[in-house]
Amino acid sequence: MRITWPTMRAFSVALVAVASTSGIAEAQQPTLRRFELTSFMGALVPTRVQSNTLKNAQTLGLQGAYAFNRYLSAVGTFSWASSEDKTAFTDQDVDVFQYDIGAEAGIEKQLTSAFTLRPFVGLGMGGRAYDYNDRDTESQYNFAGYGAGGAELMMGRFGWRV
Repeated sequence: MRITWPTMRAFSVALVAVASTSGIAEAQQPTLRRFELTSFMGALVPTRVQSNTLKNAQTLGLQGAYAFNRYLSAVGTFSWASSEDKTAFTDQDVDVFQYDIGAEAGIEKQLTSAFTLRPFVGLGMGGRAYDYNDRDTESQYNFAGYGAGGAELMMGRFGWRV
């Protein structure tokens, strides 16, 4: 079998791509700071007073983080959900934008060679904007602080967060 230049070039590009996306073994983890950008999808589930006003909706967003070390990160999140106002008779669509910035502390526990568990706690502040589509109503803004707790289960570059 003869290897042609285009085949060799494609093989070289594939090899460089695989090598550049490979992870570093746990014992070789550098202590360097790093940036992360992750996309997510979830659900907007209004509670208390908002459950009488807004319907449940799908949420899409981005979260950026800067890891100072293995235990502490600065995080920022932006998300969007398209919901409906239950109290309006017409033009019920409302876009809900949520944004926040805070700090997150956690530890990593290697469960298996493939799975890593990272419980975390976080504190921060942010806001929410309600933009009513096709209405004369002005956008509404709410600001608040938050506390969070949960866990992240990672498998390579993929993860599930609660």
